[in-house]
Amino acid sequence: MSASRLATRLSLARQRHFVGREAERQLFQSALIAPDSPFAVLHIHGPGGIGKTTLLGEFLLACEREHVPAYVLDGREIEPTPEALLEALRVAMGLSPEDTPIEALAQCEGRQVLLIDTYEALVSL
Repeated sequence: MSASRLATRLSLARQRHFVGREAERQLFQSALIAPDSPFAVLHIHGPGGIGKTTLLGEFLLACEREHVPAYVLDGREIEPTPEALLEALRVAMGLSPEDTPIEALAQCEGRQVLLIDTYEALVSL
C-alpha cells in the first residue's frame, strides 16, 4: 500500500470517528463559502483535552475541500516574538527565505485561513 493511500485511509477513518462540535464545524464551513467573511477571528477555547486540536484538524480538512489555502501554526513551537511568528508563517506558507509572509499574503486574492493551535503560548505578542 502506498504512503499516500494509507494517509488517505487514515484521514477518512479519523473523519468518521470525529463526533460533536457540529455547531463550530457548520459555522466555520459557512464562513468558508460565504461571499463576505462573517468574521476575521474565530476563537475556540476550553480546557485541555476537549478536542480543540482535533477540531482545528477538521477546519483544515474543510479548507482543503473548499480549496481555501490554510496555514497551521502551533504556539508551543514558536517563540512569542513577532520575528519568530513571521518566520513560522513563512515556513508554513512554503516561502523562500527572502520572501516575507506579509507581502505574500497581501498579493493573494481570495480567502485564506490561519489556524493557530495553543495560541495562548503567544499571549505576550
